[in-house]
Amino acid sequence: MLLTEDGKVLNGETAQEGLPEDAMFVSVHSSYKETASAALDNKGNMWVWGVYTPLFFGYSIRETAKVPWCPPSRVPYNQFDGRVVQKIALGNVNAGVIASGCLYMCGWREGGRLGYTVPTRLHFREGTMTKMQHVPIKDERSEDVPIMDIAIGRQSSGVVGCDGSVWTYGPNFEGECGTGDRKTCKIPTRVLLIDAIGDNRRDAVFRAKQISMHSHSVVVASDGSVNVWGNNHFGQLGLGDDKELTCLLPVFLPCVPMRSAACGWKHTLFLTNEGDVFACGCNGHGALGLGARPKTAATYTYAPTLWYAPTRVVGVRNVVSVAAACGTSVAATSGGAVFQWGLHRDQEMHMPELLRLQMRVGLGRSMMSEMALALAMSTHKRLGARSPVSVLCTDTIRKLAEAWEVCPPY
Repeated sequence: MLLTEDGKVLNGETAQEGLPEDAMFVSVHSSYKETASAALDNKGNMWVWGVYTPLFFGYSIRETAKVPWCPPSRVPYNQFDGRVVQKIALGNVNAGVIASGCLYMCGWREGGRLGYTVPTRLHFREGTMTKMQHVPIKDERSEDVPIMDIAIGRQSSGVVGCDGSVWTYGPNFEGECGTGDRKTCKIPTRVLLIDAIGDNRRDAVFRAKQISMHSHSVVVASDGSVNVWGNNHFGQLGLGDDKELTCLLPVFLPCVPMRSAACGWKHTLFLTNEGDVFACGCNGHGALGLGARPKTAATYTYAPTLWYAPTRVVGVRNVVSVAAACGTSVAATSGGAVFQWGLHRDQEMHMPELLRLQMRVGLGRSMMSEMALALAMSTHKRLGARSPVSVLCTDTIRKLAEAWEVCPPY
């Protein structure tokens, strides 16, 4: 899915059928294999389409039911208790929405993936796909915690509170919830973050602003410091080695100040405040962008190589956003160029290559909208139907947007 500067949603190179022609959309989202897609217009209306559409309209789906593909439909405000939708995250089997600081989830309920215990009346007796429900998040004083960011990983999910706290929930198979064990987190559980001088604790001087998840988790703080935890079998946590194959508690990652991070399947991208990109983990398919296949053992090895410490990506500078998928990486620069490396249409790209795009795009100054810009611009070129979640500017961010032409000289 793509979003043009004039607010139109494209499916490939044509307009998405079923959406109102006079509407101006400010964000577009697509899940893995496009089981669900969503878009927000400038009036705060949310439109959804795909297989899991009924979940957004108060219906549950039987696990074995053959649900047809549903055309775009507007989600009524009462599904979010009259609250205004701010952010959306679509996973393969579930979806999350932040509306006026409140968290809503729907989808596959097994293993605590929805963050709440599902009463029998809310789903079919033999079903597992549950309709959209509000997920309360309470602090130690039983007060509601407003939410500002959300990430849906391979199995589990996480959110960031406006107070800088981090809460996770889900099966926790790889310790991606960061709770100190592998037990299922059936409700949002606060993660004990760690700063440079202390232990894992509630009062750590670490105020999170962004979270990214797969089978591992990376959280970036407002001061640019980083916490990592979860699966480290391929060195994707950037700790410098693979001695701790799974980190069950957050680990403070010594590094330069970071703006954001993106978790792929077996690798991680880090974006510094200076606009440089660092990568660590498995270099299968060239996902780390460290250079071409070597001729000698002294140069970078390939196929696949484990790079435990973050290493600078070759040939990419002045980056404002990064995104990672299964064996694929994307970065967008301040000048409007979008680079990709790794797996591309069954071919391996060992170094970043400029996307051949000719379109106008709007780039907001918000980190999350910038991060998703790279995904949205490269989805149909890069992964087609296997595209991951993509998010663009909200209406507020759009007012601050800077537009430019992406017209590479070919």
